[in-house]
Amino acid sequence: MQLRPHGYERAYTGKYMREDRRTTSHDATEVSRLRALLAVGKHVTYAHTVGPSPEFTFVSDNLTERFAIRSQELYDDASRWWNAVHEDDRDRLRAENAALRPGPAVTSEYRVWGPAATWQWIADERRVLDDAGTGSAEIAGAWTEVADTRRDADTSPGPDEFLRYVAESIPTAIA
Repeated sequence: MQLRPHGYERAYTGKYMREDRRTTSHDATEVSRLRALLAVGKHVTYAHTVGPSPEFTFVSDNLTERFAIRSQELYDDASRWWNAVHEDDRDRLRAENAALRPGPAVTSEYRVWGPAATWQWIADERRVLDDAGTGSAEIAGAWTEVADTRRDADTSPGPDEFLRYVAESIPTAIA
């Protein structure tokens, strides 16, 4: 398990903890187990600080499999994720993140450079976790590939094609 600098890591044990603390062997076991559980899912779970220079505080270990980026790369340089986001989606996504407030989750769809060296569509469901006690906040969420859904939507007939089909299927008007 990769520990954050100085032997500290936010302890994610099924609920959001208020503060960083020195990890004990019990905490390390719980964090390690949680990381293993999160890595088997189809969602990549993450958390990062809020602000002009966000830092990732947690990324599930299935990131490499899903997006060909190692977790450590995001811990070292959060801009690595932004560089993977399609340039046409970056400004919109940054504006949405800046407008996020504590409350219900928000979902956005955008493209990232994937492991097959192609753009892949993902859904990013995220929310702000606000720690009123310290005034710090994090964005926590999950990235899920939605390429199949997008591909189905792109190949399904649009409303004009459907109306044309209906019009062509109706017998000519009775005079």
